Amino acid sequence: IITFKLHHYLRDAFNISNTITYLFGTIPFIILFINNKALLKSKETIFLIISIILLGFAVSLDLLSDGKIIAIDNSDFIEEIIRIAGAFSWLYYNYFLFIRIKKLK
Repeated sequence: IITFKLHHYLRDAFNISNTITYLFGTIPFIILFINNKALLKSKETIFLIISIILLGFAVSLDLLSDGKIIAIDNSDFIEEIIRIAGAFSWLYYNYFLFIRIKKLK
C-alpha cells in the first residue's frame, strides 16, 4: 500500500485521473456486496462499516490533497495510516465472518 500506489502510477504514466482509478477499484467491492447481501446482515458488519468509512476518508483525503483543494502537512502519511487502519478493520471483519461461517458448517 505504502510503496506502490497504483493510482499515482496510472496518473503519472498514463494520465488517468485518480478519480477514475478509484471508481474502477470500487466496482469489484460493489459486486461483492450485491452478491453477498446475506453476509452483510451480521454482527461483524460494524467492522466492515468502520473499514469503508476509513478507506473512504483516506480516498477523499488523497483526492482533495492531490487536487490542491486542501493542504495538510504530511497528508500522504496521514492518508496511509487511515488506509492501513481501514485494511485492519476489513481484516477483522473477514476474520470474524470466517469464524461464524465455520461454526455453521
